[in-house]
Amino acid sequence: QVGAATTYTDLITALDSALDPRGSEGTAVLETLRYMARRTAGTVLRNTATLGGNTMMVLRHILTGAVFPSDLFTALVALGARITYWRASSQQRTTVDAGELVTLVGEGTTDLDDLVLLHYTVPLGTPDTEAVAHKTALREVNAHALANAAVRLETDPAQSSTGENGSLWITGADVVLGGVDTGPWRAEGVLVGLTESALTVNSIDPLVADLREEVGAVLAISAERRRAAPDEGISDDYLADLAAGFLRKSLIAALRNRGVTVP
Repeated sequence: QVGAATTYTDLITALDSALDPRGSEGTAVLETLRYMARRTAGTVLRNTATLGGNTMMVLRHILTGAVFPSDLFTALVALGARITYWRASSQQRTTVDAGELVTLVGEGTTDLDDLVLLHYTVPLGTPDTEAVAHKTALREVNAHALANAAVRLETDPAQSSTGENGSLWITGADVVLGGVDTGPWRAEGVLVGLTESALTVNSIDPLVADLREEVGAVLAISAERRRAAPDEGISDDYLADLAAGFLRKSLIAALRNRGVTVP
């Protein structure tokens, strides 16, 4: 559990401390969070920026203003984080999935001025969890993401196999991208494909093609809102290519990590 007033620097310090004693197994979720936290802005901003402040910036830009593709919040949604907030009008606490809060704000049913974010609860995952995050920006540091992504796969070793013709059974998954819609966007179609049959080397291309088609559709829908930001010369085709690359890298890494031979 992490408080909403925790700064990025304090989060990174806590993750550094938590990762060392845990060893190499079961750390994918924590490593993903640390990667995205470290890739956010520069040291000065990380020393002052808080998780809650960053989340509220994402939520406030879902319905108005320039799109704000937070690196860390994209990961929190994909990793199944839950957010607890206090509502001033009812004096009550509520806990929802981070992705559900995005949906509520997008529907216009939640007054952000009525909410105080309290804390985040992040599932740690298991040794069977694969998780990875990606970000592309114009600069290595002090640059917002052109697009980012976080991928989480829950695998079943009992049904999976290794080697040249190996396969990976996935019992649960999430693929979330930032920068392609007005808020973190979940690739629902790809999630169906990931969980309805075993993942193999040969199934990667069709999944990537499906994602590119999905992303192209959502980019068309969000185009007008995304134009509110200064033009950086980045085409929608390029953003779709980034999304496809993120997924391809994630799936190849998962297969290799689980002992499947990838040419």
